[in-house]
Amino acid sequence: MLEFISQDLYYDLNLQTLTPEPLCVGWRVVSRRDGRRPEPGWAEAEQVLLSAEALHLATQSGGTQLAGTWSLERSSFLSQPYLVMQLAHGTSQALITRMRRSHDGARRLLTLYFQSGLEIELTHP
Repeated sequence: MLEFISQDLYYDLNLQTLTPEPLCVGWRVVSRRDGRRPEPGWAEAEQVLLSAEALHLATQSGGTQLAGTWSLERSSFLSQPYLVMQLAHGTSQALITRMRRSHDGARRLLTLYFQSGLEIELTHP
């Protein structure tokens, strides 16, 4: 029983010390709360791949893939991390509001909050 419970435990990462490395994986969108205005490309995204400085989005239909670049930045006031993502249609910024990982680091949860009000929860794998 204890083994089953421990598999579901996630630990919050300290966002002030977050580096790009734990973000460089394939992510799956598990929930989405729409914002005040559309966030092009992100409102339909189902899969997100972050690698080195490359960004790939796969949309719900599976037929559309968007590619671009990304970087991890920090607010000067609180050192809160946020992603700056450049796609063909423009630049988006998303605050990292929470990142969690399993005890062995194999599973991760990530919550992004965009300037438009869109909130996306991602999981890996």
